[in-house]
Amino acid sequence: MLLLVSLVSEEEGLLSEYQEEVINTVQAIAASEIWRPGQQAEERYHEFSFLFHKNHEQLQGVIDYLFKEEDGWVIVDYKTDTFDVKNLDSFVNYYRTQVELYGMELEEKVQVKVKEKGLYFTSLNKYVVI
Repeated sequence: MLLLVSLVSEEEGLLSEYQEEVINTVQAIAASEIWRPGQQAEERYHEFSFLFHKNHEQLQGVIDYLFKEEDGWVIVDYKTDTFDVKNLDSFVNYYRTQVELYGMELEEKVQVKVKEKGLYFTSLNKYVVI
């Protein structure tokens, strides 16, 4: 994994001093409770980009992790903010509208059922359902 991170870091201009942090984050995500069901899904997407219009503006959204379960789609948005767990609720509230908007747009424009929307906070290794 170090070789892969080194190659991507070089390509993306990431300083080598952050490589260990990147590896730790990737390993934490891969071991998370929300990663496994997505990997078992028949359909899954990473960095699912879409455009939508709100209030006469064109906006771009990127769903970090999107996968289909038997009863609907699951949206996961990764957040890399570093903060104390006691501030979790304020970060959830800060990002709530973004994830809810993603869900509404997916249901409206793609005509699919979104069964769950959530935030995965990498610094806490914590998934929160919205």
